[in-house]
Amino acid sequence: MKLNWGTSIAIFYICFMIAMVSMVIKSTYHKAQMVQENYYDKDLNYEAFRLKRERASNLKESIVIEYLDMDKNLEIKFPEDMKTATGNISLFRPSNASLDQSYPIQIDEGGSMLIPIPMSVAKGLWRVQIEWENNALDYYMESVITI
Repeated sequence: MKLNWGTSIAIFYICFMIAMVSMVIKSTYHKAQMVQENYYDKDLNYEAFRLKRERASNLKESIVIEYLDMDKNLEIKFPEDMKTATGNISLFRPSNASLDQSYPIQIDEGGSMLIPIPMSVAKGLWRVQIEWENNALDYYMESVITI
């Protein structure tokens, strides 16, 4: 069967319309997530954030973050002079904001903190974000771990 050019154009437009309608329907079911909810505030206060990161990178002894696979714990070792630090540790999942977790800093006598990681935690890439205060100075450090 031979098609004339008018029928071929009509078939092309019908296929194009079906593809566009299916894309619109698919896009309505896709849930878009923002990396940070309050990114305007973060942008306005970026200079203070930059200073926190710079202070943390200039420490004589940096924080060591290890995932202990055998024990299913996240161990965070603070420097000797940071045993009185207060702040917050966040486990940030870049692919799904609903999996994010936050813990207050509670340093033991040995200068470390253990965070138990339950078996239900999603496997993959996580960002450990530590924001703390010590001797009236604010610090910020971020590291990537794989669970």
